[in-house]
Amino acid sequence: MSITFGSTSTEGTKAKTNVSVNNVKIKKADIMYNTQQKWQKKPDDIGIQMELEHSNIDWTTQFYVGGIFKAPDGTVEGWGSAYKVKMLLEAVGLTGARIDKTVGPEQQRFPEDLGTILEGKGFALLRYKNTKGKPDGGHYWSDWQTVAPENSFDDLKASFKEALEHTDPASGEPAPYIRNFLSPEMELESEVSEPTNNEETATHSNSAVPEAPKMPSFN
Repeated sequence: MSITFGSTSTEGTKAKTNVSVNNVKIKKADIMYNTQQKWQKKPDDIGIQMELEHSNIDWTTQFYVGGIFKAPDGTVEGWGSAYKVKMLLEAVGLTGARIDKTVGPEQQRFPEDLGTILEGKGFALLRYKNTKGKPDGGHYWSDWQTVAPENSFDDLKASFKEALEHTDPASGEPAPYIRNFLSPEMELESEVSEPTNNEETATHSNSAVPEAPKMPSFN
């Protein structure tokens, strides 16, 4: 067969999704309490700031996961949005974290060596193209705070899709948990580019997670 150009066939091509999922390892981890991130309106009760090594790039990035406990009367009743922290711990194999339901948020503390324990642990991280535009005409990429065990790429993508398609149970109207995702349909650029080493990225807490069950002990 002679060499041809300009075929309109899509066979063998990869549909753009504006989503990237890869394994990462924690190079450094700092446990934080009652700390407010620059994009937040109020501080998280608990959080973990991490430096990550990626399987698909040669430089490290910063990643944060945190949240606020459910404590309407001052005493913690559940994980609330801080459940994302529990999900991270479970993703790296630290299961059995329990909150103390006899005290308030300010008394919920992890073991002092948790940061060291987390170093070298790995998990799957999803990044998505953000609607926020860059001065050069491109777009930033954001890290999704919901994570999964290493290589759980399909599960993580499915969870992301569910978060995008969430509807209000009362009205039935669309109520996506993630509101700043730049879908391929929305994008005006001709091609999707992966994040490069000079692209700024941002972590955003746009996901809602299920309520779950005393503060962590990893015995």
